[in-house]
Amino acid sequence: MLSDLNPEKINTVEELRQGSVVLLNVVSNLQQENQELKTEVQQLKDEINRLKGEQGKPEVKANKKPSSDHSSEKERKKQPKPKPKRKKRRPHKEVKIDREEILVV
Repeated sequence: MLSDLNPEKINTVEELRQGSVVLLNVVSNLQQENQELKTEVQQLKDEINRLKGEQGKPEVKANKKPSSDHSSEKERKKQPKPKPKRKKRRPHKEVKIDREEILVV
């Protein structure tokens, strides 16, 4: 593919366009291959660590469909609920003293 591409022989805009398409395809293929190799290297590193007894890289699952409204403006502006008033405590009836104890210290 690239052997057919000679910059000195490009005379027209159409030839330049075709050359650009070829180069973009090559770059795209190289990016895809690079990503695959990175993934394979990470898997091999994880396997090495697992064999050593260490933990590998944890798999992080993508979040499910995020909700569209992340704003907490409504909650922030919402007035707090009034606390219910407690009943007043009535004093107990007076305690009757029915005996006396003398303690020695």
